[in-house]
Amino acid sequence: MPAEVLEVTTRFMREPVRILVKKEELTLEGIRQFYVSVEREEWKLDTLCDLYETLTITQVTLSWSLTCILENIKFHCLNS
Repeated sequence: MPAEVLEVTTRFMREPVRILVKKEELTLEGIRQFYVSVEREEWKLDTLCDLYETLTITQVTLSWSLTCILENIKFHCLNS
């Protein structure tokens, strides 16, 4: 991966976790992407839980604008 791309992660993320995969091992088979527009911030966790109840999810990447929301999701997942 180009050094410029890796540098972006340090500029926009705090303590990013880097998972680097060799190009020949990278495949998009079986990857699905979802975007769900939720009207109210407090509905987001319930919406995520609904997705988990509906789909079989073995791995996930979540993107949120606020770190506190991700911490809340992590707490909820670890304690449920």
